[in-house]
Amino acid sequence: MALIECRFYSEVLGEDTSIFAVIPTTTFEDVMKKQKMNHKPGAKFQTLYLLNGIGGDHSGWVRNTSIERYARRKCLAVIMPAAGRSFYTDAQNGCRFFTFISEELPVLVRSLFPLSDKKEDTFAAGASMGAYGAYKLALRKPESFAAAAGISGTADVSQLIAMGRQQPAMKKTLEGVFGNLDSVAGSENDLFFLMKKMKNENTQIPLLYQCWGKDDMSYPLYLKSKEFAQAQGIEMTFEDGPGDHSWAYWDAGINRVLDWLPLKNAMV
Repeated sequence: MALIECRFYSEVLGEDTSIFAVIPTTTFEDVMKKQKMNHKPGAKFQTLYLLNGIGGDHSGWVRNTSIERYARRKCLAVIMPAAGRSFYTDAQNGCRFFTFISEELPVLVRSLFPLSDKKEDTFAAGASMGAYGAYKLALRKPESFAAAAGISGTADVSQLIAMGRQQPAMKKTLEGVFGNLDSVAGSENDLFFLMKKMKNENTQIPLLYQCWGKDDMSYPLYLKSKEFAQAQGIEMTFEDGPGDHSWAYWDAGINRVLDWLPLKNAMV
């Protein structure tokens, strides 16, 4: 695998930004051990857009997990964009981050790396705030994403906002992103609303996965999401177990996510 940091100017954001990319390669050791990627020469790689949580940055996945090693086993390219405290949203008072990550970024990385542009080869995942971003990508761009997974992150934006209102700093962040917090419910930023709309219109919902640690103080949000999905008849894989809101849990979680994703390649 190659770990690449790429810096560039985003026309959508109107500023310089960066990504980390993990790209499959055949190494000298692979050749000596007669291992090879189960990947046809010239074919383009399946891709996971892996999103960070609030308070961290895109380097967190590289510094705190074994994502490079896990992705190598699956012959999977991983794109990790810088996101700040954006909630992966076109902010009312800030950058158009959803437009950047859903439209500009895929075009850019496919021009740099041999990545497939097929829906069945494109996935999103994230932890905490990144889970919200991953679900939003899949639900608002179902023609582009086959699956989305969240680790310690909810699709219930109403409950997220209710919790955020109790913390002055978080309330300020949410208002900067979403504007009037009372207007989020029933909007394109309300993931439960999007799911119900897609269900009512018989639009195929991408594969969805959610896992939480039972020791996480936000664990009740997991139960709310599970209750909602079951009530609406929405197919969504749920897993919980020991763990809290930490990189130790997210490291194990992203490994499980890669096992869950409909991937077609592996080292042989």
